[in-house]
Amino acid sequence: MARGIAPLSQTVMVIIHMWTTSLIEAAYMIAIKRTNLIFSTIYGKLLFKGKHTLNVFPKHASWTWG
Repeated sequence: MARGIAPLSQTVMVIIHMWTTSLIEAAYMIAIKRTNLIFSTIYGKLLFKGKHTLNVFPKHASWTWG
């Protein structure tokens, strides 16, 4: 059996995903989830002093806008 925070967070994510899809159009919800990737990259750089942000940011941006 899987233990730890990862299975719990994945379960919560799936529940919230299904709930929000029932409330709004799927395209809007997916756009918000993809934009979150950009903010996570920026926060990683600011809060955790990420060293590879410049390498990762273009990949995350292309995922968001592509």
